[in-house]
Amino acid sequence: MVKVSLRPGEEIKKTVRQHWIFIAVPLFFSFFLLTLAFFLLFPLFGSGPAGLLIFLLIIFLAALVALRSWVLWRSTVFLITNQRVIDVDRTGFFRWVISDLRYENLADISYETKGPLQALCQSGNVTLSTISGSHAIEGRFIPRPDEVREAVIVELKGSEQRSGADPAPPPAPERSARRYEEHLKKKDEMENFFGNVNQ
Repeated sequence: MVKVSLRPGEEIKKTVRQHWIFIAVPLFFSFFLLTLAFFLLFPLFGSGPAGLLIFLLIIFLAALVALRSWVLWRSTVFLITNQRVIDVDRTGFFRWVISDLRYENLADISYETKGPLQALCQSGNVTLSTISGSHAIEGRFIPRPDEVREAVIVELKGSEQRSGADPAPPPAPERSARRYEEHLKKKDEMENFFGNVNQ
């Protein structure tokens, strides 16, 4: 895994990887190739050096697919620290894309479960957006996305308390709930006012 430089006083609170089903298909494909190679072992070896070369190529391809899938899955992580969220996306053996979002710049965190596979695996896509709206971090196929969202909110509140800054606006669902509570309070006040006037 690529080493992420932590800032002074920063601690990793939670490490989240994509659901294991994400690598199940390529690993199954590797297993199929290995099974095929050994199933064709005698015919391939009987055809001389060309058959041996084909056998070794199939073994190499199966090992490469399995290794690449494992390395990409293991190195693609969603890190929740006490200061920020870091998204490490590994897209190849030698290529990483690292994004981070500090809590003071966090405007909204949401998740969605899309499709029967994500619903079956209890996973989803977690999206964090900034106050400016120009940058967003997305973790795809994250297991238990609701727990990941709650973990970020806990660290966000802890960060606000440590900094002594004014609390940032809560994520959208909490803002909606608060607006609805204010709406009900105003509605009760209006009903009380008009009730007193009619009396």
